Amino acid sequence: MKFILSVVLLAFVFVYSSLACDIKFKILSNQKVQYNVNDEFIVKVTVYFTHKNCSEGINNTNFETDGMKISSATKWTEVEPGIFERKLKIQVTGTKTGKMALKAVRKCKKEGGLGTMKLACNPVK
Repeated sequence: MKFILSVVLLAFVFVYSSLACDIKFKILSNQKVQYNVNDEFIVKVTVYFTHKNCSEGINNTNFETDGMKISSATKWTEVEPGIFERKLKIQVTGTKTGKMALKAVRKCKKEGGLGTMKLACNPVK
């Protein structure tokens, strides 16, 4: 029984570590618990290439928004080998539910990557 559990645990660790990209978000300015329509803030997006040799370039990272829009963005910068950063200026457009999200999506042969940042806003009518 221990052997089977060990194999399952090892398989889970292998599958989890095989993801090609890890994507993180950090709010750099105007961080709030709850945003209002037209509030603006800056988010730093960091993408870590865990396989170091991704066949898809960093510019193939796509962003999806709900309750916000990207009003401007810097170019991607490789801050260390396999680690890229970009800053996004976000403007809140709001949602009826008061829940907003920013997603970064990467698709490739090695599972790609997905990162999501969830925030709250005052619901719009």
